Amino acid sequence: MEAKICKSCGIEKEITEFYYRKENNAYRTECKKCMLDKQKLKRSKKKKKKKERIIPESKICTKCKIDKPISEYRIMKSGYVNSVCLSCEYRQNMERYYKKKNEDPEFLKNRNKRERERYYEKNKDSKFIEIRNKREREMYYEKRMTDPKYAEWKQIKEKNELLINKNKKICIICKKEKDLEEFYYRKDLKKYR
Repeated sequence: MEAKICKSCGIEKEITEFYYRKENNAYRTECKKCMLDKQKLKRSKKKKKKKERIIPESKICTKCKIDKPISEYRIMKSGYVNSVCLSCEYRQNMERYYKKKNEDPEFLKNRNKRERERYYEKNKDSKFIEIRNKREREMYYEKRMTDPKYAEWKQIKEKNELLINKNKKICIICKKEKDLEEFYYRKDLKKYR
């Protein structure tokens, strides 16, 4: 076997300990071990130490210009704090939604269609998607209507229609009668949830 002296460590090694360069038709001057050590050293120098982000206790919102505590901002995965507070962000999203809705009446249908397609794509093995023909779907809904949970929900809904005049409503989850102020009001639907 041939032997060769490594240029960096100066040790005589077998020729198999060196990388072969096809473009020069010759072996490298440094052995495999020395080359790997050099590469590791280069990589370690390139690696930058991550700076720890110091999150302030409060911040001024870029939209409303009010100094608010950090708990009212969205903190990103990267550690950055969003420049807009949650209430302004919500307002901004709702404005964008209603603007799109007013500009394009088909916006909601298209959006719902896209979401439906996305849902079908994710849940290919779902019961509802397996039900292909119309008759099977009708039978599925009939079965659902006879479900005791659905009947209970329907009763609560009918009682709520009567109670709304008294500014009260029954909660579907806890089944207790409460004031309307305790429920969330949907402006777009013009009713309490």
